[in-house]
Amino acid sequence: MEPALNINGLIDFAVQLLNELSVVEAELLLKSSNLAGSYTTRLCLYIVAVLRRYHACLILNYEQTAQVFEGLCGVVKHVVNPSECSSPERCILAYLYDLYMSCSHIRSKFGDLFSSACSKVKQTIYSNVQPSNSNALWDPDFMVDFIENPSVHNINHLVLGKILSENAANRYSFVCNVLMNVCMGHQDAERIYDISNLCAELTACCTVLSSEWLGVLKALCCSSNHVWGFNDLLCSVDVSDLSFHDSLATFIAVLIARHCFPLEDVVQHVALPSLLAAACGDPDAEPGARMTCRLLLHLLKTPQFSPMGTTNGKLAPVVFSSCDRHLLAAAHNSIEVGAVFAVLKAILMLGDAAIGSNNINSSKHNKVTTSEGIEGNTETSLQSSGKPFITETASLSEYAKYVLRTICQQEWVGDHCLKEPERLCMDKDLILDPVLSNKQASKLLQLICYPHEIRESLEGENIQQLHIKRILQNLEQWTLRQSWLEIQLMIKQCMKNEMNTLLDNIAKATIEVFQQSAELNSSLNTPGNGLFSANCAGHGFSSSERRGVWLVAPLIAKLPTSVQGRVLKAAGEELEKGQHLGSSSKKERDRQKTKNMSLLSQHPFLSLVLTCLKGQDEQREGLLTSLQNQLNQILSNWREEKYQDDVKARQMMHEALQLRLNLVGGMFDTVQRSTQWTADWAVLLLQIITSGTVDMQTNNELFTTVLDMLGVLINGTLASDLSNVSQGSSEENKRAYMNLVKKLKKELGDKRSESIDKVRQLLPLPKQTCDVITCEPMGSLIDTKGNKIAGFDSIDKKQGLQVSTKQKVSPWDLFEGHKNPAPLSWAWFGTVRVDRKAIKYEEQHHLLLNHTHPKPKPPSYYLEPLPLPPEEEEEEDEPSTSVYADPEGKTTDLSDPGKLVTDEEKKSKSRKRKTKSNPRTDVCYCLIPCVHLIACRTLASSRVLTTVIFVTVYLIKCLFHVL
Repeated sequence: MEPALNINGLIDFAVQLLNELSVVEAELLLKSSNLAGSYTTRLCLYIVAVLRRYHACLILNYEQTAQVFEGLCGVVKHVVNPSECSSPERCILAYLYDLYMSCSHIRSKFGDLFSSACSKVKQTIYSNVQPSNSNALWDPDFMVDFIENPSVHNINHLVLGKILSENAANRYSFVCNVLMNVCMGHQDAERIYDISNLCAELTACCTVLSSEWLGVLKALCCSSNHVWGFNDLLCSVDVSDLSFHDSLATFIAVLIARHCFPLEDVVQHVALPSLLAAACGDPDAEPGARMTCRLLLHLLKTPQFSPMGTTNGKLAPVVFSSCDRHLLAAAHNSIEVGAVFAVLKAILMLGDAAIGSNNINSSKHNKVTTSEGIEGNTETSLQSSGKPFITETASLSEYAKYVLRTICQQEWVGDHCLKEPERLCMDKDLILDPVLSNKQASKLLQLICYPHEIRESLEGENIQQLHIKRILQNLEQWTLRQSWLEIQLMIKQCMKNEMNTLLDNIAKATIEVFQQSAELNSSLNTPGNGLFSANCAGHGFSSSERRGVWLVAPLIAKLPTSVQGRVLKAAGEELEKGQHLGSSSKKERDRQKTKNMSLLSQHPFLSLVLTCLKGQDEQREGLLTSLQNQLNQILSNWREEKYQDDVKARQMMHEALQLRLNLVGGMFDTVQRSTQWTADWAVLLLQIITSGTVDMQTNNELFTTVLDMLGVLINGTLASDLSNVSQGSSEENKRAYMNLVKKLKKELGDKRSESIDKVRQLLPLPKQTCDVITCEPMGSLIDTKGNKIAGFDSIDKKQGLQVSTKQKVSPWDLFEGHKNPAPLSWAWFGTVRVDRKAIKYEEQHHLLLNHTHPKPKPPSYYLEPLPLPPEEEEEEDEPSTSVYADPEGKTTDLSDPGKLVTDEEKKSKSRKRKTKSNPRTDVCYCLIPCVHLIACRTLASSRVLTTVIFVTVYLIKCLFHVL
């Protein structure tokens, strides 16, 4: 599944297999197999290797990550002390620690289970390892039998690890004997791998061995300095012998993969001191530096499987097990970018030091060639001389250059270094390290960005401009980050007094790239089919798109604003070159068309200018002024009829006009901030339409663009900023709107055409008026002040009115009737408004409209008694008597002891009340029938009616008196 890149399927299979390990271990224990306790652990190591290699894919799935963590915890639950375990268990614990620290949901779910073990794993496996400089008493026979035949003996690693932990001399003898077997023994790949497994198992049981391995490796690589210990080994091993370098590389790779010591510690404590010592000119350090280069070449290359352990009869530097290959690749992913850059810089300095001789000791192998990677190639033609590269004949500087290029060609190196490009150009410890010259930094960056390309040296007067031009010409969507890094590095390395020159070179190179792209584009497309023409819609991708000029604008946008301003200035100058389109020479016009207008009609160039305009407020006003002058020049040439006879020139002019209008549209916010700018551009756009430069028949698309821009300017004048809305701003906007409309109406005049009619729709609707003849009194005169005097000379004159003036009235105001004062004045017709008084008959008629007559009642109604209100009752005042209640509930009157009064009798007696007359009620009783008689008009005699009325009035007065 892995070669097919089915990573998800591979992870699913690994998780399923992990879930079945507990069942397999139970079966082995049930059958008392000798594989119990070791088989499932070693199988789990392969699972961990796959999961660690594709750790980034695993953590995307929370459920699978939780299953993996829980399953691995079940495998190593019996481990009490991480410093006393097997090598697979050590790798499992290390991966559990990585999962626990990198996944928050794992910490929240399994915090109680793994929190205590997490600190122990960190102290044991992830602690800083310092190289040892031991020089104890060497025992050549210590554990030699186990070392020479590691796969034959049934070794108890825990017992041996305890022996090594208790005695430093034993550790020293063991390390020296192992390295002598690796460096001087039979170079068999399987045997070297078995020795590596043995050492990894013992290191898991004896963690002190980690510093011993790092110390002995430092002693070999820095053999010129004898202060690092292990003198017995250095006296027996010749570091300049190239025959054992591959065996040692395999041995160290397995130890790093099994977490015996981290790869970063090898870089810090071994590789850097060895390489820098040789780069500083120490001739004794050259053999160690060459061996360091070989080790780094093997350790930093992506491990690949080789079915054969040897190539051409010689040992191939191959990591034998697939789990170790995955674990080594995972170590590459976890190394810090600073350590990678430190190695690359040290190798680069060694390669530029031009040191080393060709007299390499290869007594055991007459011809050992360096393979390009682990694939097994024996020769490489990476050198500029073109000769095959052979390790024995190459000097140390040449070999360092080869190693540097090979390491940079690894995919993980480029991904690691380019992961944070901003940090790469800001951190002084990376590419901007002061120990590197500007040339070395540029060379290293090119090796990282373009590892598989060998770029030819540039020749010319301005090498910097040619370099920038080549960067922009080779721009692709996959190399955008690399191109940005190269230009950004130039800017960071440039001195202040040379900054203007660099900015000019960037701007000129940018314009030249567009010009060359325009020439290619014009040669492939038919003349006149610009990118704005509708005819080119079906031609597919143009050459400008294929060559990546569309990516120039995003690239420039990521550079500092000073670069954008300089590019914008150069683009403005190029625009001004293309404005003189009215040359009398047809040949000259054709030359301008191919050189300037093909460039200016490109949409990528427009995108570049609009991108550079962002944040360039100072440049915007200057560019707007330049564009306004260019449009005026085009308009002037049109009025002089310089485009009437040449169709190509007219089409070229339309393309130039389209580009400039698009640029203006990108700066419309600047135009609309100023009332003066708005008015000037609105009048200019209107002139383009009224003059016939653009109309609906010749170029409808361009006409629509101009009309839309004009509409935005007109309607945008009324719009106010919502954040600062006030009465004053609204009035000011309305005043500016009316002034703009007056200017546009003045420019339009009485011109008529189909295009102009479209423009008139943008203006306010005109008010249609009608004429009204006004009148004045006969004989009216006008005094010296202009006031009319009526009736001054009206003696013996005719009475009446005479025609005075003619007034304009809006019919709409008459229909609405809301205008105050009214549109029609009474004085115009010699009249005065008088309110009409209603006559008596109209008033009576109005009263009768809503009057209702009562229906006549029968005589029986008047014979019925009047409804009287309820009488008011008042309780009589009775003499007070003393009363008491007996236990049976009866009351006794103390004034008459012989008389008992019951409660029922008392209640009935209390209900009796005497009535008392009320004067108000009496008056109402008399008043009601009188009013009724008057209302019903039942009295025939006027005398009786008068009497009733008199009585009624008297009663009313009495009622008021009572109230």
